[in-house]
Amino acid sequence: MTITLSLPRGGKLKSDILDLAFDDCGAAGFAFDRTPEEQSAALRKLNALMFEQPWSLLGYAQPTYGAGLPEEQSGIPDFALNTVAQYLALRIAPGMAVTLSPEATRAMGRSLLTMQSELATIPTTQLPGNTVRGSGSTRTGYYRRYPYTGRV
Repeated sequence: MTITLSLPRGGKLKSDILDLAFDDCGAAGFAFDRTPEEQSAALRKLNALMFEQPWSLLGYAQPTYGAGLPEEQSGIPDFALNTVAQYLALRIAPGMAVTLSPEATRAMGRSLLTMQSELATIPTTQLPGNTVRGSGSTRTGYYRRYPYTGRV
């Protein structure tokens, strides 16, 4: 008999991501009384967002049934939390008849570049000896196919 345990993936709660997204839309806190329908709609949009690239690289814990619960752990690393919340705010803003400010959209672009640089994998390969300088080779010498002569 095999016993299988499913361990939580960690990360912040999905409700924290939803709260950050609603904050970016200007509907912060309990003063605006978000309905459960608004919460579940935002959670469905979060699940759909996390299937796309580059979000699918973050290790998001997709629900096994339905839209999931806001109290579940997301599995998103901390460095990407704000970026995910900003792009979720971009998705839910039209449903709330809200337009995000130009400063917020610029901040989204910067945080997306930062997140992509964290997720980037730099390949390390050994290049052959006859690789042309400028195509990745740092070696110099007269045996090159296109040696560097110093002239333009």
